Amino acid sequence: MIKKLCIFSSDPLQAYVKKGEIKKNYFNPNNFFDEIHIMNPTNEKIDVNSVQIMAGNAKMIVYPIGKMNCFDMFWRKSKVIKLIKKIKPNVIRSYNPLVQGWLAAYCSKKEKIPYWISIHGDYKSEIEKEYLERKEYFRFLKLWLTRNITQNNTVSTASIVSCIHKGLVNYVEKLGAKNIEIIYNKVDFSQFNEKLEPAIKLDKPIILNVGNLRKIKNQECLIRAIENLDVYLLLIGNGEMYDELKHLVKNLKIENKVIFKKFVSHEQIQNYYASATIFAMPLKGEGVTIPTLEALVSGCITIVAEPKREKNEPFDKAIIYVKNTPEGFSNAFTDVLENYSKYEEKIKENKEIIKKIDSKKMENLEKGIYEKLLKDFK
Repeated sequence: MIKKLCIFSSDPLQAYVKKGEIKKNYFNPNNFFDEIHIMNPTNEKIDVNSVQIMAGNAKMIVYPIGKMNCFDMFWRKSKVIKLIKKIKPNVIRSYNPLVQGWLAAYCSKKEKIPYWISIHGDYKSEIEKEYLERKEYFRFLKLWLTRNITQNNTVSTASIVSCIHKGLVNYVEKLGAKNIEIIYNKVDFSQFNEKLEPAIKLDKPIILNVGNLRKIKNQECLIRAIENLDVYLLLIGNGEMYDELKHLVKNLKIENKVIFKKFVSHEQIQNYYASATIFAMPLKGEGVTIPTLEALVSGCITIVAEPKREKNEPFDKAIIYVKNTPEGFSNAFTDVLENYSKYEEKIKENKEIIKKIDSKKMENLEKGIYEKLLKDFK
């Protein structure tokens, strides 16, 4: 039997390429499937070769279904269901509970196909809050409306709901999730280690942050935190806050201390972690980002904003949590830099702690879930 998986991608595949997030077997753990069919939310065509590695050894077929919102998804769903009838996938998977998740759930119900949704964040308490802070009221209302139309049905009808950390379990339970699994963000240990050649070498310690430049990522906090420190701050990423952050750096007159780099490919990013003494993430949210885990594996002292959730994840013991203020981060940076020798043992301990969520272990968990879905829906 040819095993087929249909993915409803949250972002266009072109966005993965642009962000440098093309990861081996991301859609096909342990090469379990023979064919990976992608519902790509854009009208633009893509060179499949540029993203084939995400499907591993499977044949990848991409369908540009166009960008949809909570209004046109109702009348455009017929186009999608025709594709599903033609493909006849064994499993359907989506990565958010909004429009793409709703379409996935609809197709699952119509064609009686098992459906798995992965939840990466709390759209109500994190994303909507970000839009309100930026006074982007139209985007807030659009997300609020979409969320209220889609997410309850999307999550409650899923055969499996996976969360990237335990702090999301309460969120999905309120939405009616039944079978909940924890699948942490995957980090390939073979790619990241402290023995790599640094991408850049400077005369002062480097504090690194990797991620989209957005209000919720809160890079402004780091810029203010290093204002009076004898360090470099390297910000890797692009986004809607880029110009605003550049302006802040200029106003503080610290252009010589802050380095902006809009893009680094996933094949090169490990060498930038190798350049840094400290990795910092002042996230205004409850999640633990992929760069945070990559930094831990790379041997960076990793400093993150104190979460509101209970700290009961495997990686929590490896992270230094601080108050999410410039002063909180500045004090932590100073302590690490002035007492680095006492943190060297922690780096070794962190490597052992983080092994608990090695990408191979997560891939095995994913494969096991797919095997169960196929067995239960025979």
